[in-house]
Amino acid sequence: MKIGIIGTGAMGKRHALEFAKSGFDVLCHDSREDKRQLGSELKALHEKIRLAESGRQVSAESDIIFYLVPVQNIWEAAHDFGKHTRAQATVCSGLSVMTPGVEAFNLHIPDNVNIMSLHLLCSPSVRDLGGQRSILLDTKSTEKSRNDAISAFTALKVKIFEVQSPEQHDQVTANTQATVQTSFLAMALACTTAGFFPWENRHYIGGLDNIKVLMMQRILGGKAHVYGSLAMDNQFARKQILEYCMQTMSIMNMVRKGDIRRIRETLSKAGDAAFIPRKMRILDNSVMQEFSLSCIPKEERLGNSNISLFSHPLAWLNTGVNPFFSPELAPPPARFMCDMVQALFQDKELFEESINAMADRKLIAHDEIFLDSLKTLTGIIARHDLTAYTNVFDSTKTFFNGRLAEAVRRSDELVERFSTLERDLTTSIDSNTCSTVF
Repeated sequence: MKIGIIGTGAMGKRHALEFAKSGFDVLCHDSREDKRQLGSELKALHEKIRLAESGRQVSAESDIIFYLVPVQNIWEAAHDFGKHTRAQATVCSGLSVMTPGVEAFNLHIPDNVNIMSLHLLCSPSVRDLGGQRSILLDTKSTEKSRNDAISAFTALKVKIFEVQSPEQHDQVTANTQATVQTSFLAMALACTTAGFFPWENRHYIGGLDNIKVLMMQRILGGKAHVYGSLAMDNQFARKQILEYCMQTMSIMNMVRKGDIRRIRETLSKAGDAAFIPRKMRILDNSVMQEFSLSCIPKEERLGNSNISLFSHPLAWLNTGVNPFFSPELAPPPARFMCDMVQALFQDKELFEESINAMADRKLIAHDEIFLDSLKTLTGIIARHDLTAYTNVFDSTKTFFNGRLAEAVRRSDELVERFSTLERDLTTSIDSNTCSTVF
């Protein structure tokens, strides 16, 4: 069986390498102009990977063809190469937003070709894909082609869950990722605007803040189009991001008025509603303390208002979202966010410390910058302006560039630690959400 890869960015190369290591011949195509350089890069990855002369060749010669291009390019790629797909082959989208890929395939792929989607819920930088999750959608396949495809997918070593429609996938993805990724990026943008690195500030070290700092940089270690597309092209995501922004504004309005009693009551009710029944946390404080980029002694740590975390359960309740409903389908940053929010509400001492920190005028100034950053991103997403999103993303990435590689490496270690701890827990899978393939 020959695997085709159209789009050899970081995710495309990771797919190619994993399939080649499992013995498949892999044929790749990319729109990059420097074909000689790309050919050398692919050859260096593995001897069974080679660069095709064109996407048409990939489509005509491969048994399973992965389209691993940005969401905004899927229509053009399907139009240009889909009609050349050989009969009974399988095309497979790897997009984080499934609906556009399925629609493009339905329009441009011949009737005698099978259509599937497989979305990996992890970064391509993760050292070991074993135990990571993915979501499968079987749009159209014969029994043989489905069995062959699933057999090939095992080469990726990921755990696979199946959904029944692209809308179901996109709803679950929005529920677990939309506000999480936007909030982490807004945190990073706020630090950039304020001109400080969080690991050098005593308000942003230790425990929850260690994880926030790693996750905001993990997001920046990726590609702008990945996060921008999920926020803008997922029909369910935009509403959730807007609600998260509105709830952050609501908290800040109470903070400006100094109404600590009302803040405490509002957040306590939200926490009680969001965490019934209580969910088991995987990250405890001892684990979170290990993953720090700061040299400041933990004894010198100052309180943090954690408004970026408090806003999440308020937004979940107002949009009817339960991110704990399908934890199997949440990527690491989203699972970390759920753990951090639970820790904030379940640790009464930390909860009170955060509430009291909202009276700190200097810290409030930082929170105002976070809110402005969040409003900037929300406006860009509402306008569906990927160019503006990319500009903000890249400029923020440049600010953190000095420690980005280290942060991504440490976050990969955290993901692996989390996966190990998670395997020790029994997780239930709701049959209304998805089914396990293997």
